[in-house]
Amino acid sequence: MRRAGLALLLLAALLAVPATASAQRQVSYKVTIDGEGVYSYDATHEQTHVTHDAHFKWHMEIPILLFDGDKPITQSAENISGTTGTGTLLSAHSTFSAPSSSEDCAPAGVTFVNPGRLLPDDGLIPSPDPQIGIRTMGGILFGMGSCTGGSGFSVQGELVNDVHTFDTWFSIPRDAIGMGRIIQLVHEEVTDKRCPNNRVGNGNCKLTWDAAITLDKFYDSGPEKPNTPGGGGGGGSTNQPAKAKPRVKLGPASHVRAAVLVSCPADCSGTVTAMLPRRGHRSAAAESRVLARSRFSVAAGKTRRVTVRFSRRAQRLIKHAGGVTLKVRTVSAGKAAERTLTVRLKGGSLQR
Repeated sequence: MRRAGLALLLLAALLAVPATASAQRQVSYKVTIDGEGVYSYDATHEQTHVTHDAHFKWHMEIPILLFDGDKPITQSAENISGTTGTGTLLSAHSTFSAPSSSEDCAPAGVTFVNPGRLLPDDGLIPSPDPQIGIRTMGGILFGMGSCTGGSGFSVQGELVNDVHTFDTWFSIPRDAIGMGRIIQLVHEEVTDKRCPNNRVGNGNCKLTWDAAITLDKFYDSGPEKPNTPGGGGGGGSTNQPAKAKPRVKLGPASHVRAAVLVSCPADCSGTVTAMLPRRGHRSAAAESRVLARSRFSVAAGKTRRVTVRFSRRAQRLIKHAGGVTLKVRTVSAGKAAERTLTVRLKGGSLQR
């Protein structure tokens, strides 16, 4: 910790020296994450039945997020060695049953929190505003006390198709860079193979987590914007109440791809997730299977076409199901909204 703190102080001192290599304004933030998760897992394999339930909180600190102009610089050495995390177990329960043995126990507490990190800018979310990706933590491990064997478990994140269980993305308006404090609220639901302990996809698994991501400024090369809330180290926030709910409309769609038109009264970001439509004979796990997902951001008052493209396997599933459900989730001014479009397949095209 002493070495990490010294490195951070040295970096701040270096940033305080007038830059000659770049004329861009440089602003540095410390990132704090306060999260809460609710997890459930139920799986039967042959004659073995396992259940896990947990409710937990975590706190994560990332030393530095640097903006060079409006470009976020996320991959610094300070973050690799200086990121720290702690956790609190609110409740948990685990069972294991088999013909020869069974267990029923509750974890005693948190033994370790696997730290998260800032994600590199991969350009996957085109936007007029800077995009920030954060792995809010890697996972949380529980101390099982006297419990041993099959009932021991942890909520460790899974990485599937380069997306982690605890990954999230959001945009920061350019005008907000330089504010003393920026707060972003995020909400994620994971039910697919990224759900902890469900990598093979054979269980009914759900993890719902929320986090408040706080950016506190500790360095600014200036000049300050006179009309920017929180300038000079104050306590501003990007959260502003939206005047109306986002609007969502189905665009051109087929079993190969589907487009959704999204417009927001205030700057917003979100996801379009394609899943199988609900049917009485289909299991909850099948219904929640993610066929495709696209992330987006929309500037205030603008409309954007967001397209999800289906793999060949997803195309076969859509044809067999006769349609697809598109779940559109937006976050604007710290408030989340969700809209579901269920469309049917007719003549090779998806229709409301």
